[in-house]
Amino acid sequence: MEQPPRTASAARRWTDRPSEPPRRSLAWVERALLPLLLTVLLAPLLVSAVDRPLIHPVLDIGLIVLTLLGVSFLWLRIRAGDRRAADERQRAEADRDRLSLALGRERATLASVIASMSEGLAILDADRIVRYANRPAATLLGVEPGSSMGLHVEEVIARLEARLASPSEALAAWRRVSADPDARGAFEVQLVGPGPGDLRVQIFPVPTDDDTRAGVGLTIRDVTHERDADRVKDEIISVVNHELRTPLASVVGFAELLLSREFPEEQRRRFLTSMVQEGLRLAALVDDLLDLQRLAGGAEPFTFEACVPRALLERSAAAAGPDQASPIVVEAAADLPPVRADASRVQQVLSNLLGNARKYSPNGGEIVLSAREVDDAVEIAVTDRGLGIPPEALPRLFEKFFRVDNSDRREIRGTGLGLAIVKQIVEVHGGRVRAESTGLGHGARVSFTLPIADVPSEVGDVLIVEDDVVFGRLLEVELGSRGLTARRVETGAAALAAVLGAPPRAVMLDLMLPDTTGGDLLHELRERGVSIEAILIITHRDLTTAERSELEAFGTTGVLLKRPGVAGVAADAVAEALGTSAPGTGRGAAAP
Repeated sequence: MEQPPRTASAARRWTDRPSEPPRRSLAWVERALLPLLLTVLLAPLLVSAVDRPLIHPVLDIGLIVLTLLGVSFLWLRIRAGDRRAADERQRAEADRDRLSLALGRERATLASVIASMSEGLAILDADRIVRYANRPAATLLGVEPGSSMGLHVEEVIARLEARLASPSEALAAWRRVSADPDARGAFEVQLVGPGPGDLRVQIFPVPTDDDTRAGVGLTIRDVTHERDADRVKDEIISVVNHELRTPLASVVGFAELLLSREFPEEQRRRFLTSMVQEGLRLAALVDDLLDLQRLAGGAEPFTFEACVPRALLERSAAAAGPDQASPIVVEAAADLPPVRADASRVQQVLSNLLGNARKYSPNGGEIVLSAREVDDAVEIAVTDRGLGIPPEALPRLFEKFFRVDNSDRREIRGTGLGLAIVKQIVEVHGGRVRAESTGLGHGARVSFTLPIADVPSEVGDVLIVEDDVVFGRLLEVELGSRGLTARRVETGAAALAAVLGAPPRAVMLDLMLPDTTGGDLLHELRERGVSIEAILIITHRDLTTAERSELEAFGTTGVLLKRPGVAGVAADAVAEALGTSAPGTGRGAAAP
């Protein structure tokens, strides 16, 4: 782990402490006085003992008492000085320990703050040599941690030349802002290759021991998303200026003509038709913008289920409609593994790709909608024989608002948002999207992958095909109370995958599904030779005699209307059809 840089205040912490008053010299004076006093007081006793007999006892006793008192006083003073010195040493040691602990806490806090930073941080000394750089700084710049330590900052810039979009501009910007660190200037650099694309570098002064030559600190922040948002805003303004103004001008112009003058009926109809077409174009543009915004913000819900690839392709081809000039051919094996997908969103992707294939094939030609298994995914592709894509446009094809600038397609209208939406949807699924073309006039192939789904080995006694979550859960509870296991899916594609993976004993089917109808699903099951003991239809409307007859031909065992209590009645009907003993609730009624 990188150690945080030591601050100048920490380095000067001890030098700034006030000095203690000197007491050592006084203690030494007191210690020197003790033998001197003993000598002065005992000398007369020794002289009197030698020169004369002890004839003045009072004087001698007085001298001895004075000597003892002086010695005692000096001894007490020395002891008191020793105690004071010991106390001072203890206080000094306590202060040092407390300051060391505070300094350690400060360093630990600083290290924790730096380690938790998502921004890059680098510290340069007064000579602009890198003395510290945290791990995020290395990650953002795409270099090994610690590889820039001890290098001059301009040498670091030189080593990043391959990643910088403009090394000379980056060097000039650094020299400009570093000339005055106190101004806390900033500059931005653009990177190429993987990783962040835009970095903002902010500088700030760092005090050093030599206050006349301050160091420099750098914070490095990834502003790629912010700059992308700015670019998208600019692109939206451009689209509004061109794509919105043109149809609006047409609609307003035709409306003013119709209001101001009388025209023959045939010409009026042409004007009105043009107005409707331009209005639809505006509506499509607004829908694409809103859809893209919801996808980018993660506000659009996805419902992932196991779906049969061929069924998805056939439904999308049918939804695209017939076109003799550009027929759609489906090439997909029936035994492809189910994919984990939101069926309605995948159909949105295929609708966009098929629409583009026809739009950019003005001379017609067969369009192939294919699927194949690739590693742990299924690849779905749309191949046309149209105008093709120039090689330089392929890397930017899925960018927002990007359109190929070529004379043969300038009359073909579009917003440049369709493929960006395709990319967003595919990536939410965990797949990849790519475009291929050998050049102008040679057609194009756009493909994407979807992950293979984990299909349960057993679907249960009853498969509930119902897109209403609350009602579907109610059916599960009612069936469970009758000893039947159940699994619910929301789309026809998911139901087909579940039945083909592990056929249930019974199916409870809603006729109106997000991606198909119950009748179409039953038709597909019969075409695949799937046999189910009981099929119960639950619908929100009365059926005609012809509709009932058609459903009976598919082998349905009953039709119920969605009324209060119908869930219990449906569970009783299924339990009876499967021969399971269950108490009848008697709630609801079957449709006559």
